[in-house]
Amino acid sequence: MGESNRFGVTYSSLYRAHSRGALEMAQGHTELARRYLEQVLQESFESHDLQALAYSCQILAELDLLGGHAADACAYLMPLLDQLHGVPVFADCIHPFVAWALLDLERNQEAAHVIEICIAGMRTRNRCLRLVDALRVRAMLAIQSRRWKAAKTDLDEAIMLAKAMPYPYAELKALWVYGQLEGARGNPAAARKRFMAALAICDRLGEGLYRPHIERDLAAVTQKG
Repeated sequence: MGESNRFGVTYSSLYRAHSRGALEMAQGHTELARRYLEQVLQESFESHDLQALAYSCQILAELDLLGGHAADACAYLMPLLDQLHGVPVFADCIHPFVAWALLDLERNQEAAHVIEICIAGMRTRNRCLRLVDALRVRAMLAIQSRRWKAAKTDLDEAIMLAKAMPYPYAELKALWVYGQLEGARGNPAAARKRFMAALAICDRLGEGLYRPHIERDLAAVTQKG
């Protein structure tokens, strides 16, 4: 069963629930994922387990951001960031999603500030696993301001890192944003290629969370020719 802490929560039960929530999310079972993750949130908050709190908030934020609820994500991410001040190994989990939420709320200057500090710190700490998410979000910011070359540079690096680990889930997310970049700069054929490559990884992984968003963008760019 695992050793209980002074709050009666076992490490194994907490992280089993987190892993189950992450798996259900990746498969696209969002409501079930949310139930598991909210359980982890409550228990980790009560037991002051910052690692579990950061990990579960990261996944919940991803669900909310993909669902168009950036304000909701910001409401719990920003206070958590204050709690994690001085604990960069956990803050790295949520920094990219804070920046993404700010970007969706059109707070671009704040988003840029967060993501630049985040990427600089991750490079110093050699946090490649988290860096791929941060580079993808910085590319999203660059696309919005029509800085095509900067977006391409970040996405190329994100895909290279993801392939090297390997980390196919991060790779498919970067390919999705790459397709958005190509569509935004008027290259529909290149956009379709990126979206289809992302969907091929979805097929391989059995991924269901990002798939509908990629399929939507592929359909839109196909209609444009």
